[in-house]
Amino acid sequence: MPITCDRLVIPPGSTLTIQANWDEFNDILQELGDRRSSHIAYQNNQLDIMVPLPAYTTAKGDLEEFIEILFAEFGTNYRSLGSVTLQNAGKLVGIEPGNCFYIQNSAGNFAEDIDPKPQEAFLNLENAPPPDLVLEIDISSRNYLDIYAELGVPEVWHYSEESVRIKRLDVENKTYQVQWNSQYFHGLLLSEALPLYLERIETDGHKRTMNLFQAWVREQLGKASVVE
Repeated sequence: MPITCDRLVIPPGSTLTIQANWDEFNDILQELGDRRSSHIAYQNNQLDIMVPLPAYTTAKGDLEEFIEILFAEFGTNYRSLGSVTLQNAGKLVGIEPGNCFYIQNSAGNFAEDIDPKPQEAFLNLENAPPPDLVLEIDISSRNYLDIYAELGVPEVWHYSEESVRIKRLDVENKTYQVQWNSQYFHGLLLSEALPLYLERIETDGHKRTMNLFQAWVREQLGKASVVE
C-alpha cells in the first residue's frame, strides 16, 4: 500500500523511519514537496523524515550568518543552495543539509550543473560536483556523516548540543577527521571560536555578537575594525 504523506504526523524533534526502495523514496520526496519544515536522509533502503525543534532553526540561522561574515572578510566567491536535497542514484543515497555552499565550483564550468532543475526537487550529484562545505545540524540521534562521505563532500560543519566541529573528509577511507580550522578559512581556530560566539548571543544579543565575531575575524586577518 503506498504511503500517503499528508497523513504523516511527525512531532517536532522526532524522526519517522520508513523502509523504501529508490523509486519509492523519490515518490515520497515529490509528494512531500519543497515547502516543508522536515528534512530527509536516505541510505540502505531506509528513509528518515525528521522534523526539527525551533532551536534547530535558530542555530542554523546563526551559523549561516557566521559563515557569510567569513566569506565577506575573506573575499570568497560562493554560492549557497540552502537545504536542497543532495542525491546520487548510482550510490542510492540522499540527504538534506542545513545549508550547503559551493566555493571552488561556484562559477565557471560547473555553474550550470549545480543549479537544481525546475522539474526536480533535488540536486543530482551524478552530474555535478558535491558542495565544498555543508552545514549539518543534528536533528536526530543518528549521525549522517557516512552519507556525506559517500557523496564526497570535502568539509562538514557539524553542530550538536551547542558544539561545532569542523570535519574534513579523508577521501581514501571515506571518513571525516575533526579539525580545528577550515580549509576554506585558513588561520582561524573556528572549532574553538564558533561555540563561544554562539554562547555570547545569549548574553550580548544577536547583532552585537555578529559585530564582535566580525571584529575578531578582521583582527585575525590583520584588518582594522570598529565594534558598535
